Amino acid sequence: MASRSYSFVKFPRILLQAPFNKLSSDGKLLYTLLIDRLGYSEKTGLADESGQEYVIYTINQVCDALGCKRDKAMRLLRHLEAIGLISRQKLGRNRPDRIYVHTDILDRTPAKAPKKQRQERTSAHSRKSQNATQLRLRQTRLFSLRINLSRLHKTRLIDAESASRNKSVMTDYL
Repeated sequence: MASRSYSFVKFPRILLQAPFNKLSSDGKLLYTLLIDRLGYSEKTGLADESGQEYVIYTINQVCDALGCKRDKAMRLLRHLEAIGLISRQKLGRNRPDRIYVHTDILDRTPAKAPKKQRQERTSAHSRKSQNATQLRLRQTRLFSLRINLSRLHKTRLIDAESASRNKSVMTDYL
C-alpha cells in the first residue's frame, strides 16, 4: 500500500464549551480555518503597520472551503465578528478584507465548577425533567377525559333522540 500524506487542522476545544457552544458547526469550522490561515500569515510575515498579523480570506475562498453560498459565508463572518472571535478591516471596493483573528480567547481555560454546584445543577435539571413529565402526564389524562366526556355526551344525545322516537312511535300505535 502506498502511504498517503494528510494535512490536519487543529480544532480548539474551547469552541465546544459555554460561550461558543451556540455557534454553528460551520462557524466553528470557519474560525478553525482562519486560525490555520493565521499560521501561514505568521510564516510569511503578513502584518499591518502596527505589526499585528492578519488573514486575507476572500468570500469566494470561504464558499469553496465550506461548500456554501455567498450569503451564508458572509453571515458566518458577521457572526464571528459579532461574538468577538474576529474583526475585519475593509480595504476598499473589490479588495478583500483584512481579517484579524483573535486567538487570545484560546489561551483562556474555563474553570471547572465546584462539585457542589454541579450537583445542584443536575438536581435542578432532574426536577425540571420530572415537572415536564408530570405536566405531559396531566395533559394526556386531561385529553383522555375530554374524549370520554365527548363520547358520553354523544351517547346521551343518541339515547335522548331514540327515546323521543320511541315515544312518538308508541303514541302512533295507541
